[in-house]
Amino acid sequence: MRHAPPSWTLHPQNRSDVDITDVDTLDRVVKHLNPDVLVNCAAYTNVDGAESEQQSAHSANTIGVKHLAQVTAKYGVALVHISTDFVFDGCSTQPYTETSSPKPLSVYGQSKWQGEQQIQLHNPNHLIVRTAWLYGDDGHTFPQKLMQWAKQGDVRVANDQTGSPTYAPHLVNGISECLQHGARGIIHLAGSGAVTRYDWAKALFRSLQLDVAVKPVPSSTFVTAAKRPAYSVLESIHPSGVRLPDWNQGLSDFTNHLAKSRK
Repeated sequence: MRHAPPSWTLHPQNRSDVDITDVDTLDRVVKHLNPDVLVNCAAYTNVDGAESEQQSAHSANTIGVKHLAQVTAKYGVALVHISTDFVFDGCSTQPYTETSSPKPLSVYGQSKWQGEQQIQLHNPNHLIVRTAWLYGDDGHTFPQKLMQWAKQGDVRVANDQTGSPTYAPHLVNGISECLQHGARGIIHLAGSGAVTRYDWAKALFRSLQLDVAVKPVPSSTFVTAAKRPAYSVLESIHPSGVRLPDWNQGLSDFTNHLAKSRK
């Protein structure tokens, strides 16, 4: 980060505290907390599940986001919203910037794109943060799956999907920097550079100093309900100048943290 982070007072809320699809409860919570900024991390993220659970995806990613935009606008609160590379169709051969036209392939991507539109319609004081291939120290993200597959002795990874792996703590720092700059509009915050899932997997095992055989396969090997963009590299031309570290640095920070947690 270019500046020391400010001292934020955080009021984290989970779904039991407030359901964004319940506009009345949302209104009461926002009015009570009276924040300067609301950062929305709530979403329906089951990409394949969304194909059969369209109403659930639409409710959380579009209608709930519409409620957030309306309520934050009502109380003069800036809205930061986390969106996704899935708003693009992956047909490009050049990185997608903030001015690229969305064309989602899946129900999930469509619901996220519609959510972005609701924000732009109802609260001009917004920052839409598109990120990609997000992973962190916890959960069931791609690196954790790779390590589990390695234990099972079967690591097959698509070599025809290219993107921008993003380490979650780097995204948090990037959003903080955006807030310091007063950034508004749409910004792409993803690990800089590009890599295939296959090469990312190999880099992970090298970083972990594990001798694991990774087999490259076409993405068609894996039958999924939802179509995924083959190329979803994100690049930012936002005037704030905020950029995230290279995806290699994210991977290094991830594996270093993993090593420390195991001691």
